[in-house]
Amino acid sequence: MGIPIIRKISVSVNCKQLPPLDPKVGPTICQILEEYTANHPDELLTYVCDDLDGKGHQRRIKFLRWYEHHSNGSLLALPQEIKSEDQTIYTCLIFDPKVYNEQHIQTAYEEEISLLETVKE
Repeated sequence: MGIPIIRKISVSVNCKQLPPLDPKVGPTICQILEEYTANHPDELLTYVCDDLDGKGHQRRIKFLRWYEHHSNGSLLALPQEIKSEDQTIYTCLIFDPKVYNEQHIQTAYEEEISLLETVKE
């Protein structure tokens, strides 16, 4: 069994005021995801919405809206919430269903989420 490769890409922006709306952001993000998975079809991607300012849920809604309107349909996105007593983490798993069985991946992902939710600090 090989060692899984985990890549982390983190993007953050610290602004004193809201940046102007850019209609190219959604299509650009979808294109990046689609090109990445086309070049790495056996990799699954996950993202976590930053919730330090309490806006994680809104970020997830925004991403899913972008995905719904701008993706080419080649990937599946499985949104999930990881809940603890004082926090909800909004996440989504993205993968190519031609490479992986959707039901198998969804079941495994939900099991991992359940394990994370039961961990006590």
